[in-house]
Amino acid sequence: MSSHIPEGWEESPLEEIAHINMGQSPDSKECNENFIGLPFLQGNADFGSKYPVAISFCESPKKKANVGDILISVRAPVGDMNLADREYCIGRGLAAIRPKKKIELNFLFYSLLIERIQLYRLMQGTTFEAVNRQDLARTEIKYPCSPEEQQKIASILMTIDNNIESTKALIEKHRKMMQGLMQDLFSPNAIPKDWICLRLRDACKNAINGGTPSTENPRYWKGTIPWITGADILEQKVAVIRRYINDEAIRNSSTNVIPKGNLLIVTRTGVGKIAIAPFDIAISQDFTGFIPNEKTIVEFLYYLLDYCQSYFINLTQGTSINGITRDDLLDFDFICPISKKEQQKIVDILATNENIIRNEKEYLSKLCKIKSGLMQDLLSGNKRVKVGG
Repeated sequence: MSSHIPEGWEESPLEEIAHINMGQSPDSKECNENFIGLPFLQGNADFGSKYPVAISFCESPKKKANVGDILISVRAPVGDMNLADREYCIGRGLAAIRPKKKIELNFLFYSLLIERIQLYRLMQGTTFEAVNRQDLARTEIKYPCSPEEQQKIASILMTIDNNIESTKALIEKHRKMMQGLMQDLFSPNAIPKDWICLRLRDACKNAINGGTPSTENPRYWKGTIPWITGADILEQKVAVIRRYINDEAIRNSSTNVIPKGNLLIVTRTGVGKIAIAPFDIAISQDFTGFIPNEKTIVEFLYYLLDYCQSYFINLTQGTSINGITRDDLLDFDFICPISKKEQQKIVDILATNENIIRNEKEYLSKLCKIKSGLMQDLLSGNKRVKVGG
């Protein structure tokens, strides 16, 4: 944040505008999981999205946080925050911050969020990073003198946060819905009528291995053909193209080009990852390229294998490089509709839900960027808000 102090603003060390209560862990014999005493928070591991979620309790707390206190982790990772929605026993991994009259609670909460960089710089120790009371006390907080301006800024940021939380909840709802749909479709209690049992080899026109062109020949790596490893698959999509090769590299190595629209199945170093090739793409030895035959459509197999990825992870073999064999992959059995039209209906249902999740995640990313920008502008005073009439 800028060191400039806007007109009508002040900057003070935290200890001048808030009470700082460092946590202290109780004797272990005083703790229980029987809901006796106050809920005990040991550190940020007990934090929820906004309020803590305690799993243990303490009958004789040494340090307490009160309702409305800001809870901040003072041990790695330093700076995570929650709000106390009730009285808590706090351990040495936390501090409770209670604002004094000149600063509003939610404004201070967001100010501490953006000032975490100060705390990172103050972290002490080599193997164990932490901040102490003095570190917190001298953390500089910039704030408008007007309570109304503080409240308005906090209200704007809280509105963004509420939208972020509701978007996260919607994403989680559709993820659970997706899992439920896939379980119903791919693991039914009985094989539906007009469905058949197949092995992947029965649905396979071709299964193609990959490889890596020699890195000692730089000429191979000067081309326009995208080449990927398992690390380039994120969230079951080709996320990035980091390397390109040429035709000479393909002729003189074990890599192969998988045509657009076919399956990329990671069979070592990242087993469980799959994707549909978004364009013609060369693959490393991490992959088996799978070309379906006329019995199945590629998108149906994509969703099926995505649902069954834990099965393939359990098949991993080897010590330094975990992987599954070609035969293990091709012997995988599954059920599917005989009719491609019914396969397509299943794909359409799952794709619709997946698109909702993707769109909501993009919206969430946009909201987070908006929040970050607003925090920088509003909490520095670079952008002022109108208050009153």
